[in-house]
Amino acid sequence: MHINKVELHNFRNYENQEIKLKKNINVFYGDNAQGKTNILEAIFLCAFGKSFRTTREKELIKLGEENARIKVEYSKKDRDGNILICISDKKQILVNGVKIKKLSELLGKINIVIFTPDDINILKGTPALRRRFLDMMIGQLRPNYVYILNMYNKTLEQRNNYLRQIRQEGKAESLLEIWDEKLVEYGNIISNYRREFINKIIEKINITKTQFSPQMPSGQLHWIIADKNDCIVVESVKEGIKVYDDPVGVLTNNPTFDMQMFRLNDFRGLSPKQPENTFSDKLDLTSYSRGMGAMGLPGDLSSQSRFVRAAFVKMNSRSSPDEQSSVSQFFHILNSVDQQRGCCEVAESKYEITIYTSCCNTDKGIYYYTTYNGHQISAVDMHKEDLDSAKLIAYPMITNEIINFQN
Repeated sequence: MHINKVELHNFRNYENQEIKLKKNINVFYGDNAQGKTNILEAIFLCAFGKSFRTTREKELIKLGEENARIKVEYSKKDRDGNILICISDKKQILVNGVKIKKLSELLGKINIVIFTPDDINILKGTPALRRRFLDMMIGQLRPNYVYILNMYNKTLEQRNNYLRQIRQEGKAESLLEIWDEKLVEYGNIISNYRREFINKIIEKINITKTQFSPQMPSGQLHWIIADKNDCIVVESVKEGIKVYDDPVGVLTNNPTFDMQMFRLNDFRGLSPKQPENTFSDKLDLTSYSRGMGAMGLPGDLSSQSRFVRAAFVKMNSRSSPDEQSSVSQFFHILNSVDQQRGCCEVAESKYEITIYTSCCNTDKGIYYYTTYNGHQISAVDMHKEDLDSAKLIAYPMITNEIINFQN
């Protein structure tokens, strides 16, 4: 896709301006407040139908004038096209001379990505800002995505209104199923579009084998990426980058994640409940100890076995919903796969151990950790520090055991 020409009439500080663009890199330079950003804003307007700087379209019209006009001519896949936007009391958008009725008809005609100083908030701000940026990108590639997203939001609003009517007016709850079914339908489509887009980005990632230091050789790399709702695994393998949904929220070193998940099939009969006698109805077999429902759960220190054990413990663990209980339970879960010194020899008199265990509440910005010789949970509240500072903030890791004497 290539933009050939931009025409501006009474747009911002431009009375009449025609700008022809080359196929390679085009650089706009000049003093501040001369209108460089206005050109970018005009192109953005023709891509999305709205400005990235203001929601008041009257501000786009040159001072003292009653209307403005922006036209972009472009080439895409050996075809030429143009977008014309006229702004007065009402905004009209024409694509190749035909007036559009919905913004979704405009999206994807020209594909652009814009970065401004305010976009640092995509990294520093709330997840909602990142989702909005993601939605804008997907909308250009999949125009139908915007329609589905709007329908999802409308359905959610209607469902919330009906919930209020149930509480206030006593309406039947059975009709909620209609809204729930629609939310699931639209939500699945949105999730699939987002996953497809992320996979395309990940395919472009180049992973190097650069070592951090000679003492830390590079190894197979894979990552678990999670928030409080979803979890995925990203792996760099010989065939390229692989992305998997991770329904158990667990990852260990080896083998690849698809093999780790498949191995869980071997343990589908395990349960936190006491087992029933399914061996034979001719034998009177009894449960002679608690926990026999989990007999066969791996206890060795191999990565695959630790994956199975961590998955079983995590999927069946229970705790109170408060912060302290949840954090405590997290460390109990990971303690089930601890590596103790002396049990896993990697070289003569050298052993693999669990050096540290950590978790983070991303909503509150609190980082919790324990170390091999420091079992007491330590915490750092990152929001108590100046996160905009250029100064590196470091806390010494607590590596000594703290014993609380009670007498």
